[in-house]
Amino acid sequence: MLASGANDMGLDAKWELWYNAKAVYGVNAQVSLPTGGTAFTAGEAQYTGNFNWGYTFDKVWGASGTVGFNSLAVINSSGARERYFAVIPSVTVTAATSPSSQVFAEYAYFSRAGPGIGSKSIINLGYQFDVGPHVQFDVEYGFQPAAVDGQRNHDVGAGISFMH
Repeated sequence: MLASGANDMGLDAKWELWYNAKAVYGVNAQVSLPTGGTAFTAGEAQYTGNFNWGYTFDKVWGASGTVGFNSLAVINSSGARERYFAVIPSVTVTAATSPSSQVFAEYAYFSRAGPGIGSKSIINLGYQFDVGPHVQFDVEYGFQPAAVDGQRNHDVGAGISFMH
C-alpha cells in the first residue's frame, strides 16, 4: 500500500556558536505543529533542541553530526495522543559532485522509537543541489535496517530550502 499526504509543519531557528575555515558548531530549536494529514501528523506539537557540528576535510569530503533532545508525540492505535522523550544522535558524510551539488549518507539512532518501544536506527541517502545562491533542492531515500516491533520503514522524500 502506498500512502501520500502532507507532513506536519515545522518552524526552526539556528544559531552559529563558533566557526573557522574548516569547522562550524551551532545549536537549533524546532517545533513541529500538527498541521499534517491524518496519516502524517503527530497529533500535537513536538519540540527539538539540537547541538550541531560540521567539518570540511577537503574540496570533496565533509562530515557533520547532531545530538538531538526531543519531546515527541504520536497518535496510538486507539486514537489517543502520547508523548515520549528520545535522544537522537546522527552523523552524515558528504561528497561534492560539483561546486553546487553533493551526495550524502546519514546514520541516525533513536533512543526510543515510540512510547514503550525500544531504539531504532535509520539510514538516509540523498542528493542536494543549489539553484542559485538562496535556493537548494534535495531528494533522499531512507530505510530502517532492523525491524522494531515487527515493522520496518522505507521513505522517499524531496525538499526545498530558502536560505538568506
